[in-house]
Formats: sequence, structure tokens, C-alpha cells
Amino acid sequence: TAGAIMLLSSCTKYNDPTPKFEDYDQELAQEVKRRVLFISIDGAVGQEVKKVMPTNISELLKTSKYTFESIANDKTSDAATWMSMMSGVSYDMHHIADDSYLPPVDVNHTHTNAKGYPSIAYRINTLAPANKTYVVTRDNSINTKLLVSADETFGVTTDEEVKNQTVSLLDKKNPSLAIVQFKSVNEAGVKDGFSASVPSYADALKKVDGYIGEIVTALKARKNYKYEDWLIIVTSNHGGIGKTYGGSSYEERN
Repeated sequence: TAGAIMLLSSCTKYNDPTPKFEDYDQELAQEVKRRVLFISIDGAVGQEVKKVMPTNISELLKTSKYTFESIANDKTSDAATWMSMMSGVSYDMHHIADDSYLPPVDVNHTHTNAKGYPSIAYRINTLAPANKTYVVTRDNSINTKLLVSADETFGVTTDEEVKNQTVSLLDKKNPSLAIVQFKSVNEAGVKDGFSASVPSYADALKKVDGYIGEIVTALKARKNYKYEDWLIIVTSNHGGIGKTYGGSSYEERN
């Protein structure tokens, strides 16, 4: 299992971690399949996560390529950043600013269809439908609009429910891609401040880190785990400054 910790990656080259080779039995009854677990800790500021250095994220770093310094585009609303993560297209191109996830209409060309960009769920569903995508989020608009092409979506109200649902789907489903959203870190930042020096923010990071640990344990407990090669991506959609986000400061983009 490989891991990647990143915060909306920029065009940065990373040093390779020490190679870790896994021996696969040549007599295995079935082919080893590559799979992806994508986890967003919404509102996690890279530099503040580094200061806290949560236990389970720290463990993933041992076999990861990672940075705590990457930045998002200068539009850091939730919709803009989630659209960028799920489409691979910057805000300067997609112009998605709200949770309608609809591209704005050119007022000078109202009869021309606005240019849109497909999500990764749409691309997989269209080009490789045998590969199944599952989504667990707390933002209903992500499920019903941005990632509506996923094979199955789960909308929940707390981060603990996010964790429980993800553990359940890893036990009962067979995802090629699982997309997971945690929001309590962002909520703590808006309430008390986006800083590791704020106890509630640091505690929220540690709590989510514990949930990630439980999810990784569930992933490794899958009955066909020995036939699977998982890439675990842990990222953030945006950061924050003071008690706010959405702007273009480094802290909001980090």
C-alpha cells in the first residue's frame, strides 16, 4: 500500500521515498488490482497540519510522496476547490464558484453553451464502467451534482458517520475509487481559528486522523487485500486564515 499526503498539488517535484518492495506470490489465483482511496480533510492548512503531525498521517508519510506547502488556486471557496480536485482543472478554467457546480453563462453569448469539465467519476463511468466509484461526503451537492456519476454516493451529517460509512463500504463494496470528505476541521477553523495553536482546531485534526487510522485498518482487513494495490491520497481542499477562508492569502490557499 502506498500513500500520498498532499494539499492541492502544484507543479512541484518531490524526492522519492526509500523504495518499499512487496513480494507477490506468482501463483496467486487472481490478478493484483490497483485501487485508490481519496480523503479530503476540508479546511486543513498544510503548515498547521505539519505542526500537529497527527499519528496516522505521520505513519503514512513513511511510504509517501508529500508536501505541506502546496497551494490551491486563489479562489478558495468549497465548490471551487472541490471542482478543481475532482476535475484536475484550475478555477481559471472551470469558473465554478458555488455549489450549483454549473459553469457561468457568458453574458455576451447567452445562446452558447457554457464550457464544462467532467469529474473523475464521470470519466471513469464513461470510459471504464467496470471500475466502480463510491463517494462519502457531508456536502450533499457533491453527491447530487459534482459526483453524480459515481456508482453510489452516501450523504452523512458528521465526520464519525463519514468514517463509519467508509469502513462499511470497504467491507461490503468493491471500489476502484473511494472518495471521502471530512469537514470537522474546517468547522473548527471557522468557529475558533485555522491554527494549530487553537486547541479545538488541533483536536479536530487529531480526531480526523484517528478516523483515517480506522479506515486504513479496515482497508487492510479486506478479504481480497492481498490481491489489491492501494494508493491512499490524503489532501485538503483549502486552508484558512483567522476564522475565514475563500480568499487568496497563502494561508487560505495552503
